[in-house]
Amino acid sequence: MSNDIYQQELLDLAQFPTGADRIKNPDVEIERSHLSCGDKIKLQAKVALGKLKVSCQVDGCLICQASASLMCREVNGKSRNETQKLISDVDQVLKGSNPPDSLISLSGVAQFPNRHGCAWLPWQGLSDCISKLDKLA
Repeated sequence: MSNDIYQQELLDLAQFPTGADRIKNPDVEIERSHLSCGDKIKLQAKVALGKLKVSCQVDGCLICQASASLMCREVNGKSRNETQKLISDVDQVLKGSNPPDSLISLSGVAQFPNRHGCAWLPWQGLSDCISKLDKLA
């Protein structure tokens, strides 16, 4: 797969987003922004039977939109521990580590440090949601 920042999968993830529908009665809801790019997200999360359901509405660049869609696709139905591992994996991918297959579409962003914040914003928001959920438990 090409290391081009705008790989076809990123384009598809942004064009056909997963997880953009709002969750009824979320357990937590946060808003975050990435000032240097202008990205804004609203993330909602709910836990049922130990599994996460997340939703992310994005007003931002293609990379932020694609990363949010990827996040929702990969996280929904996972436990908090599995989700924390994915968050850690994304951090490592953006630092240039070899990605697991499920995150390979973000690998092209690694070589563009000025775009890391765009890709990281949804995952940072997810980490904040998990912290809030832990405080509620």
